[in-house]
Amino acid sequence: MCTTAWPFHVSTLNLSAQSLAGEITSSLANLTFLSALDLSSNRFFGRFPLLNHLQHLGFLYMDDNSLDGIIPDTLTNCSKMTQIDLSNNQLRGAIPPRIGSLTNLEYLNLGNNSLTGIIPATIGNLIKLGYLNLGMNNLTGIIPATVGNLTLLTVLRLEYNQFEGKIPDGVWQLANLTYLLLGQNRLSGGFHRP
Repeated sequence: MCTTAWPFHVSTLNLSAQSLAGEITSSLANLTFLSALDLSSNRFFGRFPLLNHLQHLGFLYMDDNSLDGIIPDTLTNCSKMTQIDLSNNQLRGAIPPRIGSLTNLEYLNLGNNSLTGIIPATIGNLIKLGYLNLGMNNLTGIIPATVGNLTLLTVLRLEYNQFEGKIPDGVWQLANLTYLLLGQNRLSGGFHRP
């Protein structure tokens, strides 16, 4: 979609399921008026592109590709982001430490990658989040108690990781939660609603 004014400003770019292949060009960062970017279900590979100049970006879908490398922490500069889906790639490294600064996020799917490290405690700042999928990675450590701050969550997927320790009590207080997957971890202790 483009505006009618000159010069043209691309606001939406949807190239999903087009059998596209290759690396994603860094020139995407020049589309500074972009609010929605959908490159899902293609055959893109290579490093995740730098998108930190896309200050209007609200929707980012790059799922079902073969992207590798890290998710750059600079992605958290896109403060208007409401939906991110990077699932079903080969991304590695840590979840961006400043992920909690994306306080408008309602949907976050990083499932089925090769992410390592911990869930940043700042994840609890994402109080608008309704869907969180970090399942099928290589994440370690504990499930942070701050997950209990996500009172709008309906889906929480953390399965097939290497989490240890107890399930935080706050998880059982998430009144809107309808779908919870924690299997195939190293969790200990019982579970109960406090």
